[in-house]
Amino acid sequence: MDVLHVLHQFPPETRGGSESYVQDVVQTLRARGSDAQVLSGSLQPWGDVGIELQDVDGIPVHRLHRNDLFFDHHVKAWHPGVTRRFDELLQQHQPGVVHLHHWVRLSSDLIATAHARGIPCVVTLHDFFTSCPRAFRARKDDPACKRPVGGASCWDCVPKYGHESRGELEEGVELFAASYRRELALAHNVLVAVGSVADLLATATGMPRSRYEVLSLGYRPRFSGEQLPAPRPGEPFRFAFWAASAATRVSAS
Repeated sequence: MDVLHVLHQFPPETRGGSESYVQDVVQTLRARGSDAQVLSGSLQPWGDVGIELQDVDGIPVHRLHRNDLFFDHHVKAWHPGVTRRFDELLQQHQPGVVHLHHWVRLSSDLIATAHARGIPCVVTLHDFFTSCPRAFRARKDDPACKRPVGGASCWDCVPKYGHESRGELEEGVELFAASYRRELALAHNVLVAVGSVADLLATATGMPRSRYEVLSLGYRPRFSGEQLPAPRPGEPFRFAFWAASAATRVSAS
């Protein structure tokens, strides 16, 4: 295997931005003769951690099923059974490169696992997950959070079961932050689409700004037609956002 692209979800289970991007990239690589494949998480748990091989529009997809519930929760970021199955997949297929797009529904030590086998890893960050246990850096009291990730600043915002003490929550956030700092430190390249994302991630995680390399996503055009004129002075600025098969329209002055 030349390249193994790893992400949290993939068609036909879900269709969103990161999925469509990876699908484009892998299909392009395969059309050029490269053996590019996908390892994806799944929304469907099994009794035991397992991987099923599927064909999705000509792409070999290794869909990994966890054996627990509520696995998007930050306290379940690490799963030793997933790590073990991932390592077995690496040993079996020996990819030349692992290109990681997300850890959710998988495990928080994927880069470390590949690194231990001497496999170079590239990371493309599609969101703020590595800097926020909620993933989106949006608090109830601050819709554009710029706090550094850590127990002191995040303990009251993270999703909770309800029985945890403040100390337990703070330690959980610190472990979350340290896990992903380690992952990004071990990667050969960490890519983001725009510089402002790199700036915020560096500030929030404490990782050097130089760790984040700005590289535009190689999307095929999604929309065509006449370009709309820019809003006139004083007019509201309107934009649309599509992700995970949902559309949201927001207006702002």
